[in-house]
Amino acid sequence: MYLNEIPKSTITLVNNFPKDHTSRMIKMALACLQPQPQDLSKVIEKFSKEKNIEKHEISEVLSIYIAILKVFVNSNDKDFIQQLLEVGFTNKFLEDLPLVSNRQELVDTYFMPSYEHFQNVDTIKWRIDISLHNSTLGSKILPSIMLIIKMKDGRCYTIEMNLIMFHKLRFNIAVILKEMSKLKSSSIVNNSSKLLK
Repeated sequence: MYLNEIPKSTITLVNNFPKDHTSRMIKMALACLQPQPQDLSKVIEKFSKEKNIEKHEISEVLSIYIAILKVFVNSNDKDFIQQLLEVGFTNKFLEDLPLVSNRQELVDTYFMPSYEHFQNVDTIKWRIDISLHNSTLGSKILPSIMLIIKMKDGRCYTIEMNLIMFHKLRFNIAVILKEMSKLKSSSIVNNSSKLLK
């Protein structure tokens, strides 16, 4: 889900959700975004009973926090704040959101890629996901890219990104491959290879 796909009524629900629950919602959203997501059904049920909030309401708010975290990790602070304001989140909501001030810690703890884990990649495929326009949504829904990574042990990971992020990914991969090609053909690497032989 992208921010511009969120109905205004849902954004209002999140804006009015008690701020003392923010930290708990962020922790649950972070758990959902890990390579091996946790089953939060029991956590949501306990939360519902403790705070007397309907489970479907908690699940709805949780899905928005997941979308917010995806934007956060793929944007700089200025763009992140601007995007949230544009779709209707309030300044008060942003002030109570402990993301920007803890960016480095969150990225290092939850979003740094596990290189050892992805050494066993079998295949990587991608496809374009196009959603039909819904008149109840406030703005146009843009197509998204679904990146499917299949591991040698059979597990699959699906990464959703917008067109801008996909083009950035393609560009950066092209730059890396170009640099690797330069290194491979450089005299330093060639000389090192000869010495090793």
